[in-house]
Amino acid sequence: DKGQPRAAAEALLANYRRDPKGERAQDSLFYLGRSLMNLGQPSQACKAFAELEEVYAGNLRAPLKAALPNAKAEAKCG
Repeated sequence: DKGQPRAAAEALLANYRRDPKGERAQDSLFYLGRSLMNLGQPSQACKAFAELEEVYAGNLRAPLKAALPNAKAEAKCG
């Protein structure tokens, strides 16, 4: 948010690890991927997106489900 993708990535990863079933866990993984893209780490971003799909496959919230294909395409996830 503040133009600090590394700090954002660290905070988002910590949030997800602290409470992977929490209300904001899906958002944390998605925005972790976006932050990693801003850091020039698309392969790491793809890992975050893949975990998001794997862990929350059956109940991924609609806004994230809609945004995920474009994020994955931007990161060139295979």
